[in-house]
Amino acid sequence: MDCREYISEYLAGHADGELAPLARRAADEHVSGCPICRAQLIEERALKAIVRQSVALAKAPAELKSRIRGALDEADRRAAAPWTARLTEFLAPFRALGSRISEPLVWAPAGIAAVIAIAILAAIAVPRRGLIAPPPVPEFELAISRFQQFQHDFVPNVPAEAYENQTGAVYAWVINRDPVHRVADEADSDAFNDLARSFRSANLPDDLFDFAQAGYTITGGRVDQLPDGRPIAYTLYEGAAGEIVSLCFYDPTMAAPIGAVNWLGLRSFYQYKGYSICLSFYPTGHFISILITRMPVMQLMRDVAAADPSGISR
Repeated sequence: MDCREYISEYLAGHADGELAPLARRAADEHVSGCPICRAQLIEERALKAIVRQSVALAKAPAELKSRIRGALDEADRRAAAPWTARLTEFLAPFRALGSRISEPLVWAPAGIAAVIAIAILAAIAVPRRGLIAPPPVPEFELAISRFQQFQHDFVPNVPAEAYENQTGAVYAWVINRDPVHRVADEADSDAFNDLARSFRSANLPDDLFDFAQAGYTITGGRVDQLPDGRPIAYTLYEGAAGEIVSLCFYDPTMAAPIGAVNWLGLRSFYQYKGYSICLSFYPTGHFISILITRMPVMQLMRDVAAADPSGISR
């Protein structure tokens, strides 16, 4: 398969997760070795996400738009006027109605309508000056909930390890051993081997980052299931600056949300509800990787750039 064939015959279905198994395997193999088509796939997924968000917005009739625009302009005019003029204008209907109060019920509909109109104008003038909140990203919401949970309660359920840079010693938690079992002493040992093997045995990528240079160590890893049964891998990193939680799971439909503050290769970085997030797409298998932390997003970018990921760059 060449790039022209992939883009014309496979790209759209690949981005939508609609390819047949054999075609998807062929597309995954091509994308894994072609950075140009891999970038095209990520761009296609992002474009489709924007389209999905756009079609969900209802179109208002032209007459309604005109009435709303006129009401907003009137609200702005009122807000810009001196407070004395606004107060006089506000009281004018009630002064006029006061002279007619002897006429039973004649003034009531007009007075109620005036009060309701003023209340509506005051209410709709406020959102116009604010920012429209972006739509929530379910995957980011999941990452936030797990980060908050793991800050207080993280129990590894797959072999975790500790790595000492000075001696090159690798330790791993082993079931029914207390507390640790030394598995390697060689200076060139793979610090992530046990945890990576555990993730792969659950049919998940070995989504690991070497944050040692940034002062982080791996606390451990977990393999759980999402509500729909999909496996998900968690890794907790701890350091003097705080914690970083990694999530990795299968998601064939997610595209990069709009609003990224920066990019690093095929990774995009976000500031979302007070958290810094790094989002990556694996070139094969439809897996996504999310790093979430409370540290500033630029610091997360520096740490990710200095790290040596064992899965995403392969």
